[in-house]
Amino acid sequence: MLRIGTSSLKEDKEAFAIVPVSPAEVRDLDFANDASKVLASISGKLEKGTITQNERRAVTKLLEDLVFFVVDISNNGQDVLEIMVNKPNRERQKLMREQNILKQVMP
Repeated sequence: MLRIGTSSLKEDKEAFAIVPVSPAEVRDLDFANDASKVLASISGKLEKGTITQNERRAVTKLLEDLVFFVVDISNNGQDVLEIMVNKPNRERQKLMREQNILKQVMP
């Protein structure tokens, strides 16, 4: 016969760990977080019909940047619709889902 013991106190070191994060990962998170905020703001303005032409241009540029971000290709002035995706960056796709970017772009 076996017995299982439990403890009323649990130390945090058993549940959490502090791990170093690369600067590139921090930049990716900052970009995704900022993009999410801008998209939320613009979608509200679109619903109300109060978006300006400059805001429309800015959100179009942001959407292009998000495509280049997820396919992990630098923007060299090529047409975003002409990009051939061989291997998308899965971590960046996950980050975009976590930041609700995809939910805002495709409701």
